[in-house]
Amino acid sequence: QPLSLRVGDVTIPGILVAASAAALLLTVLLLFFLFSRAGSKAKNVLRVETDGGRTTVDRNVADAVLTAPLAARPDVISARSAVHTVRRAPAVELVVTVRRGASLAGVLAAAESAVRDWDALLGVRTPVMVHLADRGWRDSLRSRRRVR
Repeated sequence: QPLSLRVGDVTIPGILVAASAAALLLTVLLLFFLFSRAGSKAKNVLRVETDGGRTTVDRNVADAVLTAPLAARPDVISARSAVHTVRRAPAVELVVTVRRGASLAGVLAAAESAVRDWDALLGVRTPVMVHLADRGWRDSLRSRRRVR
């Protein structure tokens, strides 16, 4: 006789009980994972409070200042930034997607220059992670042969 659970006059097969328990556990773990990741994005890069008032720098300012000089380069496809909270302090992530054959040293030097300008503008050093990305999966969908 296979395992089963009897509730009143109803008999529930054991496999159904085990599948329901596994689904419940998986749902709880997924919710925990999602809620533990949700708070990592920050709205503000810098907040300074003085006797005269409060100054707040929004993440859109960081996006405009950091990505504009990089996006204007011919060897860069796109540049975007995001602000994350790391140990209760804001940190900027700068993702630069480069063209195939681009000079990575040149792109990295331009990114470092943009970060120096950003730090000079703020008057405070902000941690910035620069990620030089390639086109990745988009290139795998293209044919190697080009029309000439």
